[in-house]
Amino acid sequence: MQALKDKILNEGIVLNNHILKVDSFFNHQLDVMFLNEVAQELKSLFKDHEMTKILTAEASGIAIATLVGLHCKVPVVYAKKFESLTLEDDVF
Repeated sequence: MQALKDKILNEGIVLNNHILKVDSFFNHQLDVMFLNEVAQELKSLFKDHEMTKILTAEASGIAIATLVGLHCKVPVVYAKKFESLTLEDDVF
């Protein structure tokens, strides 16, 4: 995870005490090669745990979760901000 720390320190922008802007590689623009390395590292960190799904937030988490899901060969589920009209009763 040192690479992620370095990327945040080098390219992240602190807007205030609550917001770290990382849109140059994580939000609005995706550095997919770098995110793939992070996904591989996350897979190795959880290698001793049985995974059946990855749950992430609807917005910024989808990209990295998708790559982790690909490496771990499990589906990715994202939490929506608003209830969808097409959802059935089996939801959390």
